[in-house]
Amino acid sequence: MRQVSGERRKGGGSVRSLWSHLPLFWRFQLAGWAAIVLLTFPLKVALAGSIPGALVLSLIRDGSSFALTLGMWVIYRRLLREQTRYCAIVPVVTGVCLSAGILQTGLFLLCHDIFPLEKEIVFIRSVEFSLFYERTAVLVCWSLLYVGIKRMRDGMQRELRLSLLESEKRGAELKLLRAQMNPHFLFNALTTIEAASEKQMPEVSGMLQSLAEYLRYSLTHRNDDLVPMGEEYDALMGFLYLEKARLDGNLSIDCQIDTEARKALVPGIILQPLVENAIKYGSETSPSPLQLRLRVSRADPEIQMEVSNSGHWIEKEKSRTAGGVGLENLQRRLVLLYSGEHRMEISKKEDSVSVQIFIPAK
Repeated sequence: MRQVSGERRKGGGSVRSLWSHLPLFWRFQLAGWAAIVLLTFPLKVALAGSIPGALVLSLIRDGSSFALTLGMWVIYRRLLREQTRYCAIVPVVTGVCLSAGILQTGLFLLCHDIFPLEKEIVFIRSVEFSLFYERTAVLVCWSLLYVGIKRMRDGMQRELRLSLLESEKRGAELKLLRAQMNPHFLFNALTTIEAASEKQMPEVSGMLQSLAEYLRYSLTHRNDDLVPMGEEYDALMGFLYLEKARLDGNLSIDCQIDTEARKALVPGIILQPLVENAIKYGSETSPSPLQLRLRVSRADPEIQMEVSNSGHWIEKEKSRTAGGVGLENLQRRLVLLYSGEHRMEISKKEDSVSVQIFIPAK
């Protein structure tokens, strides 16, 4: 007896778990139409004259409504994803509801032999107009509920993303203040050392100059959410100069950027995590020298960044995060900033790995 009770509890728990994992739309859709079927079933029994007839009536009425609203959901979801204004949404919703009402009325008239339409006449003598008016009104109510809830939920998510971005920005600033020396003092010191070593050690002078320029870029844009891609790219060249010196020449670099892409505004430090990831993990699997390739281009409405390296893909292990912490943080930032309007694609070949990022052009 205890075993049977335990199995029942387990079965009930699995159903609740499955329900909780359903997207919010499907929970509303299934629960809403199920409630409508239950609430209107006594009326359908009266209209059809029998329970089997009421079941058939529910299948035709509510089943077709359920199917039509799924098609309407696909249209509305695409419309709302593009941040369309209400003045453009209203005509679309009106047209979709009228079209769906006509389709459903036609279906009911085709099925007139299954249940007596005459019993459904309440206020209007025209059966066709009565059906069309009733079903269109139901679909309009469904549309208003969906669009209203969707817009409200998207607005709340947008506010949450902005709050998270602001919180992360403040947290990063606090960590930077705790961990670093006075950046202006460090920049001035590097400039002094670079000037002193320019004649005697030109290679060291070049490295110090690259470091100073990268630090200048970081200081200039430390409070900016978006920076010109051209400045981001130029600062990265200084970073790559230092990386090439650190690897003692075992790094071959091929970098290009389109003129139009230089004008685009992008999140700061978006290229460096990609390059760091390629150098770090490419060095473990690539023959010497490591081949690094960077391409930045603009094809409206997107900016495309591609970083590829020689070597092969390293599968994720429990003790390490695939792609490194920097790449993981970059993915989180892009999700917060662009909310599904970006793409990150990873291409794995036997002798190379490529990471592509697509973000909206601004």
